[in-house]
Amino acid sequence: VSRDVVFAGPHTSGAYVARVEHPGGLPADNERHAVFRESAATTVRVLLGDEVERPRAFFVERAFAALATDPGSAYAVTVGAGAPALTRDQLDPADLAFWLSATGIDRRLVATLEPWVRDGGRLVVACGPALDPRVADVVTRPFGITLAGSAPGAGAPGGLIGQDPRHPLLAALGEARIDLARTTVSDACAMDVSGGATVISRFADGRAAVEQARVGRCPVLVRATDRGRQ
Repeated sequence: VSRDVVFAGPHTSGAYVARVEHPGGLPADNERHAVFRESAATTVRVLLGDEVERPRAFFVERAFAALATDPGSAYAVTVGAGAPALTRDQLDPADLAFWLSATGIDRRLVATLEPWVRDGGRLVVACGPALDPRVADVVTRPFGITLAGSAPGAGAPGGLIGQDPRHPLLAALGEARIDLARTTVSDACAMDVSGGATVISRFADGRAAVEQARVGRCPVLVRATDRGRQ
């Protein structure tokens, strides 16, 4: 036997427990938990070139799942693949987009990301084996960040060193910033900045690792390596 029970609202934010006393049932079955938040979840869209590259979104999804354990944070992460994911009706609902792959997508189609950013979209670009920097450059160059493939014989760039430790991206890490320098990065694309764009972090060999441009109040962050382990 089942019954639907409605708890009339509105309810203030916080953790709630609905408990049904049932002496003959299993105690573990008698409670249901819910967390109400005052603010809507931040919508995060992961952009891939092809559905077979879905595993490339793993680390981004896991990171936001960990952040969502903070009672003041909520994130709704979805993954979009192929050219349809770059249309405005797919991009506009997102508060933040992570661009990880453009395999099989014509560079003329990725150009739709530029007007979306200018209209207030926040974008993170992670260059890697699945995102050719020459394709990503179509989107980032108008904002002052130029991208190119790694120079032949450039060698491994080394760990990451903060260029500006006061930047919120690095300041939020606290002492964990030291661990970035201990990472091992085997390859990275070449990046340069102009206009108002800035370098946030460099590799041990001096090459730019993370750069930022601002369009109004919205940031465009570009990383010279991928968001996985490739």
